[in-house]
Amino acid sequence: YKNAKLKMEETIKKEKDKYYKTVMQNTNNSVRQKWDAIRLIINRKKVSGNECPVPNNIIGNHYASVAKRLAEDLPNLLQDDIPCSSNVQPTYIPTKQQFQFNIITEREVYEKILKLDSSK
Repeated sequence: YKNAKLKMEETIKKEKDKYYKTVMQNTNNSVRQKWDAIRLIINRKKVSGNECPVPNNIIGNHYASVAKRLAEDLPNLLQDDIPCSSNVQPTYIPTKQQFQFNIITEREVYEKILKLDSSK
């Protein structure tokens, strides 16, 4: 029984290998067909990128509230604080306190980028 079982397993493995090689060869060099064949070989279903588990109204409300929350969290800015490329004279926006950027170097930016999580 054991010998027959081993022979059958070997035969099945060889036939599977042959089948999957044929599938890969018949993909006509199309990237989509190649990925479909790979998914078939590894027994993984295609993931649809259009399905979101969060309802649209919740996402819409979230993004609609971002500007308001940022305005509440950031200090008020003077018009001069915002770079402007037009020739129009800036007018002042009433503020409670001033806001300014700290000067940073390219090296500091580079180091921060290196510390970012590359899996996201």
